Amino acid sequence: MADDDHQADICRVCRCEGCSERPLFYPCICTGSIKYIHQECLVQWMRYSRKEYCELCGYRFSFTPIYSPDMPRRLPMRDVAAGLLSSVATAVKYVLKTKNIVLLSYVISLFYFQFALHFSDTGVTTQSLHWHGWE
Repeated sequence: MADDDHQADICRVCRCEGCSERPLFYPCICTGSIKYIHQECLVQWMRYSRKEYCELCGYRFSFTPIYSPDMPRRLPMRDVAAGLLSSVATAVKYVLKTKNIVLLSYVISLFYFQFALHFSDTGVTTQSLHWHGWE
């Protein structure tokens, strides 16, 4: 009978217990059976409700990022370039999928001028731009 009096803490959203893979947190000042919640459940609820505070106690949720101890202070340039290339590839795939040639030419010219300005020694001046038929 004594074991029945002790109930395990459960998530107030999904009603499941916490475990090592999905621990329970208490992100607000609520107490009792509604105190605990899984991080994934809280994030999903916040997206659905579009609220950044607890509806019951009014406490504003705050998140502190926790990084791995072996994380570098700066990202390597290779990773930054890979991320940029991935973003460009995604944009080009979207443009090709929608067959929007005007948007594709805009994306290509935007990146061309971005890289041309970044990697040129002199930069681009108004004299170096010649528009055919507008001279």
